[in-house]
Amino acid sequence: MQVSDSIIIKGVREGLLFILDDDVPFPQLLTELTTRINARPNFFKGAAITINAGRRIIDAPDFHVLYRMLTRNEMKVQSVVSMSAQTRMVVEGYGVASRPPSFAAGDAGVSLGLKDRGTSGPLGAAVAEGAISDASTGLFLRSNLRPGQSVRYAGDVCVLGDVESGAEILADGDVVVWGALRGLAHAGVGGNEGAIVCALQLVPTQLNIASTSSRFPITSGEDETPSPAIAHLERGHIVVVAWTPDTEK
Repeated sequence: MQVSDSIIIKGVREGLLFILDDDVPFPQLLTELTTRINARPNFFKGAAITINAGRRIIDAPDFHVLYRMLTRNEMKVQSVVSMSAQTRMVVEGYGVASRPPSFAAGDAGVSLGLKDRGTSGPLGAAVAEGAISDASTGLFLRSNLRPGQSVRYAGDVCVLGDVESGAEILADGDVVVWGALRGLAHAGVGGNEGAIVCALQLVPTQLNIASTSSRFPITSGEDETPSPAIAHLERGHIVVVAWTPDTEK
């Protein structure tokens, strides 16, 4: 595996996977990719390529440049993974298969750039920049979210892992963490007061549902292990109850 600040290149069963950083300007990505291909032309020659574009919106002119650059070097662009319906429509016009990220396919964090890290602006503004219009399916992430990492999605988000303190999830739908939630979670960003947040260990630094916010005390975890819990809105307040098979929203 080759790693850089803006592009990760991994060998996969189908060929090579290019993971593009969401927050790096597109011309910079092209420059770096060109440099790396020129440095090892025999490695890339004839390779089948899958591109994970995350939440980046790639318009037709930009994809044309990328597509021509790769095919000119005798690579075959097989598929593009993207959260953006616009991007998927563009790439399909080139005869390239496309799909949204999916847990079943093993896609890990697709929106894990450091954009807005440390900013103090309103949450809604941060979400709007990465929001997508087609939220018919939820986003599944099979990875831990570490400090400084952020996931934004216009639908439900399910994380199979821990969300550490300093990480954040912002979703228009529900937030489900199959692990410990210690960071910030905001469900129902677009105003959905029926959204919920649940986790096997619900100990967030801050919890938001729709426009209601609540801060949680930071626990050491030495005295007892938090049990599974679910948070929902009730009469304008965030209420936390045990998460059991019989729990009703």
